[in-house]
Amino acid sequence: MPTVEIRATTWTSAKASLSIFAISIGISLFTVAYEKAVNPLFGSVATTKYLNYVVHASTVLAVILPKLSRSLLLPSIATLVQVAPHTSYWVSIFAARSGDPVLGPLVTHATVLAPIIYLGVSLAASIDVSP
Repeated sequence: MPTVEIRATTWTSAKASLSIFAISIGISLFTVAYEKAVNPLFGSVATTKYLNYVVHASTVLAVILPKLSRSLLLPSIATLVQVAPHTSYWVSIFAARSGDPVLGPLVTHATVLAPIIYLGVSLAASIDVSP
């Protein structure tokens, strides 16, 4: 019966890989939607100036820092994604009042986008790919 074991481990490995793929697609779609939402408030140049740096820094922090449990990650991600449209609007409005065209988008990226990227990458890292 070694074929049954091989099929089971292959399915487990494929399921983990598909889960990681789905999480990475979700993070990419959220980042694009966030950029499109913040773009009219700050303009395209100011929005994209530090966007990649915030995404990469959040990803690196998620890989370096200790992993969180899935029971904490899933509700946290769901809550943050649910309130992200309102949070991005209000944080953008208050950050734009500072008058600095670079600091406003950076503060908005750090408070709205960075936690969702961090938690999403932490969730992807918590999935065991080994058979």
